[in-house]
Parts: sequence; structure tokens; C-alpha cells
Amino acid sequence: MRVTWIELVNFLVVLILSTAFHEAAHAWLADRFGDDTPRRHGRLTLNPFPHLDPVMSVLVPGFLYAVSGGFVAAAWTPVNPWAMRDPRWHPVWTALGGPAANLVLGVAAMLALGVALAFGFAEAERIALLFVRVNVFLGVFNLIPVPPLDGANFVHAILPARWQPGFWELRRYGFIMLLALWYSGALDRTVFPLMDAAGREAVRASHAIGRMLGG
Repeated sequence: MRVTWIELVNFLVVLILSTAFHEAAHAWLADRFGDDTPRRHGRLTLNPFPHLDPVMSVLVPGFLYAVSGGFVAAAWTPVNPWAMRDPRWHPVWTALGGPAANLVLGVAAMLALGVALAFGFAEAERIALLFVRVNVFLGVFNLIPVPPLDGANFVHAILPARWQPGFWELRRYGFIMLLALWYSGALDRTVFPLMDAAGREAVRASHAIGRMLGG
């Protein structure tokens, strides 16, 4: 897949904004549950820059997108589960807030795509579709139950207490596991097909919205 410079720039802008929304949702929920760690680190904001890791949030996904059209991205919001009112389940809801935020952005992008189709805004149509695809990926990918991804928090919560420390120690190998998911082709068989299917369904729904708005 050949990616032009404008396509790469569009992708990085969409990814950065979507990642910031995802991480801000984590920060807001942690704060609501009694953990002020994100607040003290300046993460209660939609400004993308405090949320991004320059390498894993920008350079690595940009390189992978440029050479193959696929990507893996990562960013982290500092939280302290033991500062939350319910140290077992509040971290789970905090973690799931990120993928939920991506779902909200994906639906909003689908509606925007319908408006773009109705009024013939070609460039807006491409950007809206990219928002759908990126946010489906971020939402689904982060639900994979492997540390440090968000889905691991649910596994941690249901494990017996004596197994939890060992499971969480896997976080130190997070980067290696992310690369393994990429190079093993596991994402090509799971997350990317779902992202493509969601994109197709979003286009169908958006065309229906466009026809309704366009009369």
C-alpha cells in the first residue's frame, strides 16, 4: 500500500486527536473515582500534547502506516488504583472509559460522514471515514486482555489475589508483546478486519444519513 504525504499527515492528526480523547477519558474517570494522579500530571485536558508518547504515539504508528497502511499505537495515563474508592473495580471502569470514548468518536465521525456526503464535502468525507477506522481500531485493540492494554484490567480484577501481582508484572514486557501482536499477523486476522468492516458499515449508514439530509 502506497501512502501519500497528505494521507500520512491526515492519519497522524486523526490518531493524535483520537488518542488524546481516549487518554483524557481515562484521566477524567480516575479523577471521578478519587485518584488525583492524572490531575497532578496535567492529564485532565483534551490538549493532545500531555497525553502523547513521541515514539509510540507518533513515530512508530506513522512509520507502520506509511509502509503498510496498518498501525499499532500506545500512550499511557498515570493512575493509582489504590487511591480509588474501589481499588478492584474502579480501575476497570477507568480502563474501559478509553475504548468507550473511541466508540463515541467513531459514532460522531459516522454522523459527520453522512453530513459530508449530503453536501459533497469530499475532503471531509475522507477525514470522517479515517476517524471511524482509527477509533474502531483503538477501541477494539485496547480491549485485548494483555498488559498494558486496557482489557488487561478486567482480567486482573477477576484473578485470585495471589495471581494478580504476577499478572501485572507482564507490563514490563508490554512493548515486546505489542510488537509480537503486530509481527505474528494476529492483528491482520482480528482487529484490522473488524476495523475494515466497521468502516464499510459506517459508509453505508452515512450514505443513508446523507440521502436523508440531502432529500
